[in-house]
Amino acid sequence: MLRHFVLLAVKSIFIVNESADYMKSMVMPMLEKSADEYFPLATGGKYKSLEIDTRLSMTFGEDFRRSCDYLSAGTRDSAYLSLRLALADMLFGGCGVPMILDDAFVRIDDMRLQEMSKALLKAAEKHQLFIFTHGNREEKALDAVGGEYTKTEIKTV
Repeated sequence: MLRHFVLLAVKSIFIVNESADYMKSMVMPMLEKSADEYFPLATGGKYKSLEIDTRLSMTFGEDFRRSCDYLSAGTRDSAYLSLRLALADMLFGGCGVPMILDDAFVRIDDMRLQEMSKALLKAAEKHQLFIFTHGNREEKALDAVGGEYTKTEIKTV
């Protein structure tokens, strides 16, 4: 009886692993395709593609692949934002899921923020974005690329 239970458990683990591998092989290409829509926009065309493996590790590069750990902090933030936007696209099918970005651009310089605003505008075609910030850098960046948005201020005394 114990032997039968062990064999059943091993077979179940095998089936679960096989199913996970199948899902990863189907999901990762869709996720990469969606991330590739955002990453070139967010980096001003400097980087053309973002490769994502089954552990959600990211690599970049045309001639040879390098880990995103080699990128500057701001460009890495662009890659992670591209991944988050791609995940929202894939998981919610562009059905307008609200996304909250709270001081998400603090490590990004003004020029990169302007480039990243293009990716945000693309995402805003599918989703509802809320950007919370204590300054006006994001507003200036969106204005610079001709973005439409609704501004709400909370005034403090």
